Amino acid sequence: MNSLYGRFGMKDIQTLSIFVDKDQLKQQGNELVTSIKLDDNLFFIEAIVDDSKQFEINVGIASIITAYSRVHMQKIKKFCLDNGIIIYYFDTDSIFTNKPLPDWMISNKLGDLKLEYIFDEVVFLGPKIYAGITTDGNYISKIKGFKDSKSIPFEKMKSLLIENSSLDLTHIKWFRSLINSSIKLEKSPYLLTPTQNKRKYHFINRIKIR
Repeated sequence: MNSLYGRFGMKDIQTLSIFVDKDQLKQQGNELVTSIKLDDNLFFIEAIVDDSKQFEINVGIASIITAYSRVHMQKIKKFCLDNGIIIYYFDTDSIFTNKPLPDWMISNKLGDLKLEYIFDEVVFLGPKIYAGITTDGNYISKIKGFKDSKSIPFEKMKSLLIENSSLDLTHIKWFRSLINSSIKLEKSPYLLTPTQNKRKYHFINRIKIR
């Protein structure tokens, strides 16, 4: 669903990736985006093409969907605030609270909320970064951009509640090389740290409380 509405919001610029020789390379002029030399007379290039009408792009549709989603989530947050329900964390399509939401908000229908987890203990460290132990003993961990978030123990995730703390992690990522015609897996560093880009944290004795 996210992919569908995102397609409407694409930039009205398209590129073509092709193999060319020296003469064809010169013909590209200002339309050339990238160029990789494979040998003396062979290049792999990415060039802008004037073919924007091939895809149905409408930024207005993407904007309306995004705006409606924000309005919908704002109504849910206002209900929580008006009824004494504490909000621990929320995102574009999820919300974590200290009390159950009313039954009329919960269902398996498209557009409604669905109850996914009930936590005994949980920490929220930033947008799409949280971890916790559910009431049935399962460990849930989400770290945006990190391949194996469940490999990070809950105690380490909790250690990030300390002000200015971070974790130096590594994970396996795909790396491709057009010049060598290869794709390989390599370890890549990942610095995990709480972010305040969208939220302002409050600390007591250097421990994050909300």
